[in-house]
Amino acid sequence: MGRNQTAPGYALALKLSYFVIRRLFLDTLIYGLGTMLSPLVGFLLLPLYTRFLTPADYGVLSVLSVTTGILTIVFSLGIPSGMIRFYFDPDERVRNQVVYSSVGAVFVLTASGALIMSALAAPISRILVPVPQGPYLVVLTAIGFATGAWTACFQNLMRAQEKPVLYTISNLGGFALRLGLNILFVVGFLRGVAGILEAGIISNIAALALLAPVGLWARKPSFSWAKLKQILRFGIALEPGNLASWVLNMADRYFLQALSDMTQVGLYSVGYKIGQLTEIGLVKPFRLAWPPLIYAEAGDHERAKRSISRIATLYAFFGLWATLGLFLLAPAILKAMATKQYWGALNVVGLVALSYVVLGSGWITGAGLHIIKKPLAISVAFIVGALVNLGLNLILIPPLGMMGAAWATLLSFLFISVFILIASQRRFPVKYEWKRLLAIGVWAVIIAAGALVSQRVWWRVLLALAFPLLGLYLYRARLFGINRGFLVRRALSEGQDLSIPEPLSAERVSDIRLLSGFRKGMEDAYRRRLERGVLCYIGFWKGEPAHITWVATGGEREPRTGYRARPGSAYVFDSLTLPEFRGFGIYSCVLEKVCQDAKGAGIAFAEAVVLEGNEASLKAFRNAGFRPTERLTGLKLFGITFCIRRRIEG
Repeated sequence: MGRNQTAPGYALALKLSYFVIRRLFLDTLIYGLGTMLSPLVGFLLLPLYTRFLTPADYGVLSVLSVTTGILTIVFSLGIPSGMIRFYFDPDERVRNQVVYSSVGAVFVLTASGALIMSALAAPISRILVPVPQGPYLVVLTAIGFATGAWTACFQNLMRAQEKPVLYTISNLGGFALRLGLNILFVVGFLRGVAGILEAGIISNIAALALLAPVGLWARKPSFSWAKLKQILRFGIALEPGNLASWVLNMADRYFLQALSDMTQVGLYSVGYKIGQLTEIGLVKPFRLAWPPLIYAEAGDHERAKRSISRIATLYAFFGLWATLGLFLLAPAILKAMATKQYWGALNVVGLVALSYVVLGSGWITGAGLHIIKKPLAISVAFIVGALVNLGLNLILIPPLGMMGAAWATLLSFLFISVFILIASQRRFPVKYEWKRLLAIGVWAVIIAAGALVSQRVWWRVLLALAFPLLGLYLYRARLFGINRGFLVRRALSEGQDLSIPEPLSAERVSDIRLLSGFRKGMEDAYRRRLERGVLCYIGFWKGEPAHITWVATGGEREPRTGYRARPGSAYVFDSLTLPEFRGFGIYSCVLEKVCQDAKGAGIAFAEAVVLEGNEASLKAFRNAGFRPTERLTGLKLFGITFCIRRRIEG
């Protein structure tokens, strides 16, 4: 029998788990609003970009965006992440040291990087963006990278202080400002790529002006080399993974340029931007809200494991729903947002959307590694995954073009997530809700296949809405599931009957009043069983009814594994020992009585199904002379259970 789920401790843990989920849900919504606004500028301005920027201009903008990403990773040294990790100290003085040491280090490092890049703008532009405005664009990129890094540092401080509203306000203001400036500079002043970069710099400075005073207000300046070293050790351990992540997200553009043509690069970039909506709207805000909450539970590993398991199921549901919605509605979105020459980007949207949801699962499964402060495996996963991505790009892009790049992204992201899951389970094992996860996945595939029926928008909208409704119904109806167990048997012609020691006793009964004491409200069901010839046995402890077992001889079917008992056998099922009598061997006593009566009636063998994990029942059957003979797997699809049997050798 499993854990007593009525125990106060279990109820409290369940309540706390729901509290964490509620907080995570609310914070994810708030962070999602804030985080998705800035990247949404590029998405919402696609109609403008595709009309006022040539494909070459769009390529220049993409290359400079890639450069900004790598500069931020190299010169920040993972300090913003380390700041969040070490911020949760009860001592206010230590928290001040963490904040000022982190902010100061990021400012010095990124400012130095921006100055170096500006000084070398001419040679860098000849390599990265060989266009007339190249040096000026490189200088703008350097300034944008530095101001963006400073702003991101203070945004992380807002996360650590759990101020999602202020975080969102800064992003909302930056979003409105950047949107307006982009339109003004690109359409009004015809400044092209330079105008887009200038708008980003102004938006960063505005957000910094709001967040910096709030983050540092009422804090006594306190710098600590010792604390900075701790932060750096944590952050630098994440750097290889961050660099690998940059490779995973951007390297395919270079491969496409080298192995295909700029048209493929342009189409892929537009499709990638639309597919990334799953990251912008779900994965990234979730990733921002998740760490502070799970770190707060780091002191209670069991509670943290329960939260991780529950959140994983919720994430899978909403992640696949978001992916399906984007996949189904992508044709309408692309036709509304881009000119006809970009419609070929549609092919990669679904794969990119799914890729980011798959990668985001690693933030959940890898939480245990962060809790035990062993994040190195995550970095290793990204490094190896980046190498896998490079290899797949080399193999898939020449024959498949941009579709090869999309498949390389999905497969490498999947590799990373599985790697992190395995590494985390070894050191911080979590019991995930695999049955629910399987049901969600199967329904996602079915809904996606429904898109083949019609290309009409109304049909695709209906499919997107049907996923949560049908998924909830089918799960409630238990139409999906997997159950595993053992078939145990005892040949009644072999061995000797065992004696039943006092004060134990067992006998066959048919008194409904006696049976009703085991399960209230089952009287009618028990009566119907007796009427169709099913036998009932009661086990007694010192004369008190303590155990009930049912025995059928007519090919009874076990509902969870789908096993149908062989006709003519004594099939034992639906057994229950009352809690206060467990541990006295009553179950084995009743089984022995069943075997003695069956042997006397000329029955050749007795059998039963024991579900996997029910060690107490398996022990009782072994004590009564039963032995596992087959492994059973019940596969339930649309209410029909298929039984897969595998004989146990020896």
